[in-house]
Amino acid sequence: MLPMRSAREAAARGARAAKGLDTRSLIVGACLTLVAASLGYAARGPGGSTNGSGTASAGAAGTSGSSGGAGTGTGASGAASGLSTGSTDLTGQAVGGSSSSGGAFSEGSGGAAPASSAAGGGSGSGGTSGTVAPNTPLTASDQGITPKTIKLGFLIANTSNLAAAGFNVGVNGDQGKVITAWFNELNRNGGIDGRQLTNYNYTFDVLDTNDMTAGCKTMTQDQKVFSVITTGGYDSTAQLCIAKENKTPLISTDPEPASWYPQSAPYLWATFMNKDRLFLNQAKWLASSGYVRSTDKVGVIYHDIPNVAPSVTGTLLPALARNGIHPTDVVKLASDSNQALAQIQNAVLDMRTKGVTFVIFDMNLIFKTQFMQYAQNQQWFPRYTDTDEYFGCEDFVTTTYPPQAFNGTECLGTTLAGINPQHYPVTAFTKYADQVYDRTYPQGYSTNGSSEMSQQEQQLTNYELGSEILLWANAAKRAGPNPTRAQWGLQMGKTGAWSEQVGYCSASFGPAKWDGSDELSVDQYHAEASGGWQADKFHQLAPGCFKNWF
Repeated sequence: MLPMRSAREAAARGARAAKGLDTRSLIVGACLTLVAASLGYAARGPGGSTNGSGTASAGAAGTSGSSGGAGTGTGASGAASGLSTGSTDLTGQAVGGSSSSGGAFSEGSGGAAPASSAAGGGSGSGGTSGTVAPNTPLTASDQGITPKTIKLGFLIANTSNLAAAGFNVGVNGDQGKVITAWFNELNRNGGIDGRQLTNYNYTFDVLDTNDMTAGCKTMTQDQKVFSVITTGGYDSTAQLCIAKENKTPLISTDPEPASWYPQSAPYLWATFMNKDRLFLNQAKWLASSGYVRSTDKVGVIYHDIPNVAPSVTGTLLPALARNGIHPTDVVKLASDSNQALAQIQNAVLDMRTKGVTFVIFDMNLIFKTQFMQYAQNQQWFPRYTDTDEYFGCEDFVTTTYPPQAFNGTECLGTTLAGINPQHYPVTAFTKYADQVYDRTYPQGYSTNGSSEMSQQEQQLTNYELGSEILLWANAAKRAGPNPTRAQWGLQMGKTGAWSEQVGYCSASFGPAKWDGSDELSVDQYHAEASGGWQADKFHQLAPGCFKNWF
């Protein structure tokens, strides 16, 4: 992420330095998010009935080391089993168990065990009951909690400045509507142990780490929220501000260096694979797949900033060497964005002079775009590779990439970027997520005559953000009637396998497993995708997901 508000001016200067460059291509944020909007407060949902989605009665509370009793349910949702609390959740949703934890939300069917567990959800460490004893008084047990409410914070990426410059960021779902829908769903079904959920939204500039830090302070010190959730773009040391310095739980999609997670435990959690694990897998994949040829001369270029450089020098470069890949040239861009932009043209000349034929870049999308534009202008066409760092494998971020230069590039990631939105798998989670949205918005994703693309974007936003909200709620319901932030973190570490999502390979969370991704996928860019977000223009090279090495 560019660390200065002057990033846009710096990009413009870089454009003038490179004759013939498309200036719009240099306005991309370092970590483009799945969604962007300027939003206010999400409405609290009313209490009341389950709205035709089934009724449920709680099962008996389990004890440590045993699974809870099955709940009973009628209507669209089934009974609960597995979770040590033994209670149903939301609109009669079954709460799945696992051999090590409370497990995930799964749609039940006539009292059947959830898909994520064997019958009864296994017999792992059950922990304490999530049901409230009749005489347990609800207290203001921690920051962001009153006897009646729990306040969450949502960090929402503002990419409107990019759109104003002529760049369409791709997936522009309305997060405010999604937050409202899921909070309505949770609140109308009792909230979290009887507390209603409220929220505060902060819209941050994806080009300004100072604004991200301001968002941290607003959330943790001014608004004093209990937890923070973001779908992306918040890729900076501001994550440490929230989780490490202010000891506030944060669930994010942005992967960060592996060392950040134990430093911030048990408060920092990522749905993507952390940078160091990703780099270890990247080095192994490049060597074992043959994508790097024996005749290739490899160049590595990276940005010298705290959330990138340590993982490159401490993990990626040594891992490449262990796998027999010895870079011919390694270029470190200055941490200052203005200086870094000025260095890129020389980096291109240097690598070309040294005969580099294969480039690994670990830097933001502005820098990647400028590098490839300079190379193409010089009629130099090395092959490239990318990863999920900075959403590199996502098909919605390729608008500014020069199609001829990037054509054929293979990318190692943890998401299924090559799936056409019309062909997403239909699962219990996607069905439930659609129902949640429809209960608040009867028109569904077709709001105000929106286009088919807009509907797909909103559906994806609902799946992504809804999954994160459920992930948070899953741990919160196990943290007891008067939870603390530390207790929430400990329960998050007992989540185990997490399948309530779409578009990702498998994921799990444990006591020392702070990043969710467990599997990898390989996608290949095709030049036809340069017109913008067209998922069908990416093609999966591996058969879906495969097990990661690290």
